[in-house]
Amino acid sequence: MTNPKVSPGAWPEQFVTASDGTTSAWFGLGAALSGNTAFIAAKNANVGGHAGQGAVYVFQNLHGVWTQTAKLVASDGAAGDQFGTAIALKGANAVITAPLAKVNGKTWQGAAYVFSLAGGVWKETTKLVAGHGTAFETFGMSASFNATSLFIGAGGVNQGGVFLRRLVYVFRTAADSHQTHWIECQTLDAPDQADPTSSFGTSIALDDTFALIGARSSTVSGVPGKGEVYVYSQISGSWLLTGKIVADDGAARDNFGASVALDGMNAFIAAPGATIDGKVSQGAVYHFQLSDGIWSQAEKILAKDGEAFSLFGASLSVSGSLALVSAYAMHNYVGAAYVYRQVAGQWVLLQKLVASNGVPGDVFGYFSVIDGSTAMVGAYSRDVSGRVDQGAAYFYAGPAIGPHA
Repeated sequence: MTNPKVSPGAWPEQFVTASDGTTSAWFGLGAALSGNTAFIAAKNANVGGHAGQGAVYVFQNLHGVWTQTAKLVASDGAAGDQFGTAIALKGANAVITAPLAKVNGKTWQGAAYVFSLAGGVWKETTKLVAGHGTAFETFGMSASFNATSLFIGAGGVNQGGVFLRRLVYVFRTAADSHQTHWIECQTLDAPDQADPTSSFGTSIALDDTFALIGARSSTVSGVPGKGEVYVYSQISGSWLLTGKIVADDGAARDNFGASVALDGMNAFIAAPGATIDGKVSQGAVYHFQLSDGIWSQAEKILAKDGEAFSLFGASLSVSGSLALVSAYAMHNYVGAAYVYRQVAGQWVLLQKLVASNGVPGDVFGYFSVIDGSTAMVGAYSRDVSGRVDQGAAYFYAGPAIGPHA
């Protein structure tokens, strides 16, 4: 439905929920946006009596109104799978993960499902699992793909005091295969095996030339939780480590790399735990540019009205000359999201988004995404019609804006 109560000057807002939402479904915890199509996850949804199986809802922009048109579930889903933990969507192809799925009797091995649009209907075409997957590997904690490569993050679970190694699985496909037939071809191990709690692979950004893999909890030069991001390049058909990015002014528990975005030779990296002017965990986003083979820090983006513990940068998305940065802990977890535009090489605030009906605890902005001039912000803890933590999402339509200014 459309929420008519929108502040003057704000981007028009539309409030949506799942048609069959249930208590603790967490609708809006994850999402993907591509043109006039949005996938919104409810990874804890009860499906057919299976608690926590998870579902993903498809919304279409029909004549300016976002309308639910489908509900996707895994063909072999089971209780606790958490289908929808990660979503990657481009055009008529999507990958949806279920990292807690049992595979061949192996608890929490994890799986990923490929969906394709055919005849106006989204259909599951492939189920992907790790070739040598193990129990508790949680394959599917993150996912990103381009025309020929698919990255899926796994590992890190603590089993009896031992952390499973973190790695990213790489799948490939022919560019003309419509991205329905992915073949496992490579695994990328966390570069620092001596740091098992680095969170390597929980954030991934991938374009046609580079891949960014975040390790937000990494200990860097003896500084715990400072965080770092690894850069991979495709060379002779394989993805190879070609660089590492750290903040020029990084500090302990900044969690640099919690969220990453990539636009050509521009890398955007969030550090939601960063202390700004004495405000602990206010958060920041760093913009790096590649020149002569070196990634150099170009700008540090901050919320001018930032607060301590607001976690600015917990979610980060970039589309051309626009960037969307959320701070879900703002104002006692009401949450907020900020739209920035690049003007004359600098990122300037274009619009601050807040839910017109937000209340403390909604965590508006825990996950957010932008594509073109459309922004979508989730509030997975929002209560709906008395159903606690059912979750909701908000669409915002911004003015049409051209390429980088």
